[in-house]
Amino acid sequence: MTAIEIRNAQVYDPAQKIDGEVKDILIEKGLIVSEIKSKKKKVINAKGNILMKGGVDVHTHIAGSAINSARLLRPEDKTFIWKKTENTHSGTGFSCPTTYLTGYRYAQLGYSTLQEPATSPLKAKHTHDELQEIPFMRKQALLLMGNNLLAAQYIHDKDFDGLTDYCSWMMDRTKTNGLKLVAPGAYLSWIWGGKKTLPNSLVPKVDVTPKDIISGLEKTAEALNLPHPIHVHLNGMGYYGNYESSLAEMKVAKSRMHVAHLQFSSYGGNSWGEFESKADEIIKYVNGNNKITFDLGQITHDKTTTLTADAPFEQYLSFLIREKWNARDVEFEHGTGVVPIHYHKDNPVNAVQWAVGLELALLAKDLSRVCLSTDHPNAAPFFRYPRIIYWLMDKKSREKYADESHKAIADRTSLYSIEREYSLYDVATITRYAPAKILGLKDTGLTEGSVADVSIYDLSRGIEEGFSQTDTTIIGGDVVAVKGEITASFSGSLTHHKMDGENKKLEEKLDTFFKNYYSICLSNYGVNL
Repeated sequence: MTAIEIRNAQVYDPAQKIDGEVKDILIEKGLIVSEIKSKKKKVINAKGNILMKGGVDVHTHIAGSAINSARLLRPEDKTFIWKKTENTHSGTGFSCPTTYLTGYRYAQLGYSTLQEPATSPLKAKHTHDELQEIPFMRKQALLLMGNNLLAAQYIHDKDFDGLTDYCSWMMDRTKTNGLKLVAPGAYLSWIWGGKKTLPNSLVPKVDVTPKDIISGLEKTAEALNLPHPIHVHLNGMGYYGNYESSLAEMKVAKSRMHVAHLQFSSYGGNSWGEFESKADEIIKYVNGNNKITFDLGQITHDKTTTLTADAPFEQYLSFLIREKWNARDVEFEHGTGVVPIHYHKDNPVNAVQWAVGLELALLAKDLSRVCLSTDHPNAAPFFRYPRIIYWLMDKKSREKYADESHKAIADRTSLYSIEREYSLYDVATITRYAPAKILGLKDTGLTEGSVADVSIYDLSRGIEEGFSQTDTTIIGGDVVAVKGEITASFSGSLTHHKMDGENKKLEEKLDTFFKNYYSICLSNYGVNL
């Protein structure tokens, strides 16, 4: 591995409160160092360019059965084609790129760390197989537990020691990094004939509420000392008038809660015809409660693919927009659905949705609790991040776009009244520092001894163009992309939170539970890494 000296870069590193200082960055043996001892080194002249830590995506659907189902459901999505080169595999997919292509396109953006946010326990082997294929990136996954039947039974019985042991065992078997709750209780209610689930709705058969599930799993995450807080997709996500339900569930948090794709949970109105933004109400609560972190779920007006373990919503969406639908049940663990969607800027609902995400980002006071996301591919493909950054940094650009969109933006949102424009330091915060901190990563900046994940950008071409393709991307000390060309080939790494998986008494109980409820044996369950 060749040592690298990057000279005269304009550095943005919120972890060290470095805001545009011109510095040299030295890399040796894959780490940031204060001095290069090797006689051989590569010199990169970064004068006039900006430099940041490698990007971190806290919420991106990139591997596993759901995204694979989406690839199969949507042959028409294969409009983007990547041809094989000396260093790369071929690949296809606009909103649902294939595994190798996912890694290449993230590398071009300057990203180095990705979190798959919704892993089915039963399908975890599939998830890890696909994660391993994604090149370059540091990858981890969250375990779906918000509609797990046995977890709900433990919560009903107020057996939090049993719940903690069960979650620990599940995380050990699935090699995951934290707990994900998708519309807690909604799928369990739906399979037994329940309709729209509210925070205090009793889930049939198990007699617990979504609030009970959130509270129980939050206690468990804290008892297990997980680096990442419970990662919650709130009930009512995507529906008009959902903001009150969202507030009620966020208020359950006693220690830490990360709210996924908050844009989709910030709506008012009593019908689709009255659909309006309630971003001001949501962000007012978030600004006053440092227990809550969130990622945006910002939409762009593209043809994309919705996929989620919120199976009831996907069924509703398919009927609402008259699109094809793929769905499946995964034992008594969760359900999932896939629906194609085309967001239109001249549609009043889609126009307001676009504005809501920007409102949340621009009105947030503490950006160390905010992460850039599109809930890839639900709101937009991840490679639209540069466009979103442009809107956040330039008031004129977002107002011009709003002027070209449906007038509902002016009538039903506050976007035009917001003067704030993000700085490059702010961009580094929501794309690097905040997600790394929220994930509990040890390396959150460019400090000496940290892993050398570095992105160099030339913004002389403009904000969107400059962030769309790095001048140079370095991951673990290796140059992987130069001006859009992939220059290396390696598989990246997988990480998970190590748990104590030895629990004979629990396994005896689980053996009986599996024989009663599962289509496979306990011995066939789990992942070996």
